[in-house]
Amino acid sequence: MGKNVFLTGGDGFIGSNLLAKLLDAGYKVDKHIGDIRDINNETPKAWPYGYDFVIHLAAMAGVRQSHLQPEEYWSVNVEGSKRVFETEWGPNTKILYASSSSIYQWWKSPYSMTKKAMEAIAPAGSLGLRFFTVYGPGSRGDMFFDKLLKDRIKYVTDHTRDWTHVDDVTDAIMLLLEEGEDISGAIDVGSGQPCTVEEVVEYYGKGPYPFKEVEGEATYTCANPFVLESLGWKAQHNILTEDVDAYRE
Repeated sequence: MGKNVFLTGGDGFIGSNLLAKLLDAGYKVDKHIGDIRDINNETPKAWPYGYDFVIHLAAMAGVRQSHLQPEEYWSVNVEGSKRVFETEWGPNTKILYASSSSIYQWWKSPYSMTKKAMEAIAPAGSLGLRFFTVYGPGSRGDMFFDKLLKDRIKYVTDHTRDWTHVDDVTDAIMLLLEEGEDISGAIDVGSGQPCTVEEVVEYYGKGPYPFKEVEGEATYTCANPFVLESLGWKAQHNILTEDVDAYRE
């Protein structure tokens, strides 16, 4: 019998890609539908086998939008996650949850503050996944990469980012389900190969666009994937060596 997973955020960018891999690998997945703030102790009773893992990816994402809706971000990302964390899943259930690279400068935005708070309230033995600028097919319409491909950006910033392909992210999660039982706390999930926004724009043959200074965001991010690499993981994608034609509509 395959392992049993309770997944939040299964309709999102990372979650939908992960769900496909979980099912292909033979996991039994109970995908949460609706507001995570509605999760309670009755939820596990709906699944007769119990859960080996809870993978909590549901969240309000986006640094810039969080400056416009700080209360809602806190309500969903912190109060909603608290409900997930406090649910009685079972004595042997491992919780993996979405954190963010923005936590390293958590004071810069309401979004990063919510991730800082999530890590502070996460239960013992759980594992926070600090995702670094995830890109790839099916990305959200408000994300830079999607806007770039569809010529919907109006400016670029002088930021440097550790761009991490969604397949590498989901491969990391799958590996942690099999090999990360004893890993807890929080770890980086990123390629460790940062490059500038301008370099990405030029590689994909877009622009030129004017520069704009944007506050409330980290200027530089770079993951330390030591923990994942110790398990045998290595990023297979680099945003500056991707097949551009594969992304053309």
